[in-house]
Amino acid sequence: MSTKRIYLLVAGVMAVLLMGVGCSSDNNNDNVGASGDFKNRTTIEANLQSRIDNLENQIGQLSTQIDALAEDVRADLQEKRDDLREELSDLRARWDDLKNATASTWDIIRTDLEDDIEELAEEYNKIKQDTDKASTPDSSVETDDTDEDEDTST
Repeated sequence: MSTKRIYLLVAGVMAVLLMGVGCSSDNNNDNVGASGDFKNRTTIEANLQSRIDNLENQIGQLSTQIDALAEDVRADLQEKRDDLREELSDLRARWDDLKNATASTWDIIRTDLEDDIEELAEEYNKIKQDTDKASTPDSSVETDDTDEDEDTST
């Protein structure tokens, strides 16, 4: 085989290899073109996991607070709490989707999950405020009772 043919053969093989590498990296490597967020996936997922766990703990504490309320106000708040628990369960399912996502879907799932976490946190805060109001005795009633007690003692 002549030197010229060897050079042409090597050049052809290199061209095929270069074309093959370009195609295979697009098809087989999920990190190609991945956003900076995907490259920081571990940190972001740990943060999201922490936020979900925190919401779960808060909902558990809220449940204890609601269960201690008088029966007449408890039923409505228990229903709202149950809705929070259902939404939390949905978040856990989407969390599993995020853990299994590829670079091409991860950003979309992450963004949706972050939005849903924020919405759940806002709903929790509203129900927490309602529960705190229901737990707190009416200060004007206490003042009136105190005044009546003073009047009856004289």
